[in-house]
Amino acid sequence: MRNTSILVAIIAALSGAACSKSDKASDPAPSATKTADSQAVLPVFTGTLDAETITAANGLVQPFDAWSTGFAKLKSKMGEPTLVEENRYYWGAMKGDSCTYVYVSQDNEAEFFKDKPDPQDMVGTVAKAETVDKSSMSAFETCAKAAGVKAEDLEDPNAPAPSEDGVATLDDFRAGIAGAKSKWVGKTITVEAKLLSVSTSTSTGSDESTTTVSLVNEVGSPDSIYCDVLDASQVEGLSQGATLKVSGIASASFGGTLQDCALSK
Repeated sequence: MRNTSILVAIIAALSGAACSKSDKASDPAPSATKTADSQAVLPVFTGTLDAETITAANGLVQPFDAWSTGFAKLKSKMGEPTLVEENRYYWGAMKGDSCTYVYVSQDNEAEFFKDKPDPQDMVGTVAKAETVDKSSMSAFETCAKAAGVKAEDLEDPNAPAPSEDGVATLDDFRAGIAGAKSKWVGKTITVEAKLLSVSTSTSTGSDESTTTVSLVNEVGSPDSIYCDVLDASQVEGLSQGATLKVSGIASASFGGTLQDCALSK
């Protein structure tokens, strides 16, 4: 009887295992459709893009994330990019006198993993959302461009403009560059000012030197403009405080500079 009971138990166990395997075999394998459904395309945001929406996207993606996935996440929160330049994708929005923007770059894994087979596009640089104003002019102009605002529309209509003969005071030149640089940059401007200093610099690996003069209204004034002189012999023997007329091409660098300058005493 004992042997018979053991035999019955073994048969029952084997029957249970067989049923279990049969049940598992009958379960359908996950379909490709089901897998695709689990990675459904995220809907693109179509609301109003504002500073709060852009800031809320901080931390949404990280460098080295798959580009297709990361880009889809960003669009689901902020919509289509407002500006694309080369491999950079920007989202920007103006609010009063300030502007908020963020950008990411699209790179390829091959740039970072040389031996990786079948490298794919990936998220590269991830900038943190930033709110800027005209005190950070370069960033502000980039943001405004991303927000679809033309640089000319940001300029102060009351800012000084160059005169017909191109002669300007240092104060008007600086104020014009700050408030309406499109009216000044690239134009030949002549200023009369006092010489503060003369300096010479040489680029690494080059024998060519650049002579730069610094000009002020009065020696001791806090504000100055710089000018790279075409003919260094023009500044030989000049002393600090000498009154000069300087003509050059207006640039917005460093708050206003003159390039390719010619001097007259």
